[in-house]
Amino acid sequence: MEIVRELVRAHEYWRMKRFDVDLVILNERPPSYDQDLQTALEALVRANRARPHSDGEGARGTVFVLRADLVSVEVRRLLQTVARAVLLSRRGTPPSRSNVWM
Repeated sequence: MEIVRELVRAHEYWRMKRFDVDLVILNERPPSYDQDLQTALEALVRANRARPHSDGEGARGTVFVLRADLVSVEVRRLLQTVARAVLLSRRGTPPSRSNVWM
């Protein structure tokens, strides 16, 4: 969750600087009846959206939270292809050079 919090804050900063940035969070935890992680991720993103933004016109860009089990292999490859950076939280926090694909 910590890397997601940092990335959501970074996304807000990029929007303040009027960068058009989409942030895609792919939850790879297997689905279960108890979806605490997915619920927590969605709540974090919702809370950030609810905060007032002082950017008037504002930059475009959204935070998406996707469940990996609902995303096809083709779509995952497409997301990785168009991404400027891919951070893998399973490799630890904070992100180091070895955790980023560019």
